[in-house]
Amino acid sequence: MKEVRIALKYANRIITTLREPFLVINKNLRIVSANSSFYTTFKVTEKETIGQLLPNLGNGQWNIPKLIHLLKEILPQKTVVTNYEVEHEFKTVGHRIMNLNACQLRIPKKIARLLTEEEEEEEEEEEEELILLAIEDITEIRRMQENLQRLEKLAAIGKLAGIMGHEIRNPLGVIRNSIYFLNMKFKESMDEKVRRHMDILETEIVACDKIISDVLEFARTRPPSLATNEINSVIQEVLSNANIPKTIKVQTDLGENLPKLTIDIAQVKQVFLNIISNAIEAMPKGGELSITTSQNDSFISIAFKDTGVGITKENIDKLFTPLFSTKTKGLGLGLAACQNVIIAHHGKIEFESKEGQGSTFIIKLPIIQKVGTGQN
Repeated sequence: MKEVRIALKYANRIITTLREPFLVINKNLRIVSANSSFYTTFKVTEKETIGQLLPNLGNGQWNIPKLIHLLKEILPQKTVVTNYEVEHEFKTVGHRIMNLNACQLRIPKKIARLLTEEEEEEEEEEEEELILLAIEDITEIRRMQENLQRLEKLAAIGKLAGIMGHEIRNPLGVIRNSIYFLNMKFKESMDEKVRRHMDILETEIVACDKIISDVLEFARTRPPSLATNEINSVIQEVLSNANIPKTIKVQTDLGENLPKLTIDIAQVKQVFLNIISNAIEAMPKGGELSITTSQNDSFISIAFKDTGVGITKENIDKLFTPLFSTKTKGLGLGLAACQNVIIAHHGKIEFESKEGQGSTFIIKLPIIQKVGTGQN
């Protein structure tokens, strides 16, 4: 038994030095052992962990259906499972993507008791079922992969912008001029049906031109041209120029005595206008748009809240992805371009949304502008 104790101590030392979180669990999913990496990664203590049922750990944070299915249903049939991916939102450490490797083994109960430092019972020769669970946190790796895909899309957009700027916009200009000429030439003799189709052509040309402008604006890497201004004045100017339907009621609650911000006024106006336009489109039957400004620590927060259709759960993570759009028209560059502008100002965009209840977009801009453009 002395040799067994030495071997177990050696094995425990190896497990302790593993960089990945590691658990030893019995067949009832009670935690027998854990390494320091597990405690550090998931912000739990040894006292909170050892002897606890895995689904109850962290006030139920580990009661993850896909994980429980692996341990109770899949593993008993396969004995060894590798590269099993689980995604979960933890209350303590936030969103995590985990790559799991699990192994089921049987060892004599005498040895199993040594793992938990329980007293031996010499007469027992039964075996104990244990599960070895290695947890690799691949959240950052996945985020880097998504960023790489985003950069590849940006490169494609850059090439597309060059083509659209010259090869498409010029013919559109010719078509627009031709429509103008025909309208002037046949103004008196044009029947109603032809006039209606000419109006459709005008509308579609404007839509195409807007797409081209969005692509060109998104592809540009122009750093902010900074100037000092009051954010409330910028909002009031944007509202005065915005085309807001009568069916939408606008409420403003603009904070008093807010510090002035150093911003690119034209870029920030465009961001505000884009978010207001999205809010209007989200309320086709009318509703309410609330705009609030306030100071939070070293940031000025500007919140745009609508009572529109909201955003579906499956689309929330894609909201700022270039070329993603739920609209029938447009390329899906509006919010991605807004995010680029705010990042260039060392700020951030946050949002929350419930389907059928509306959305809130919060823009946070720093009161003291940092040196440099901040652009990626």
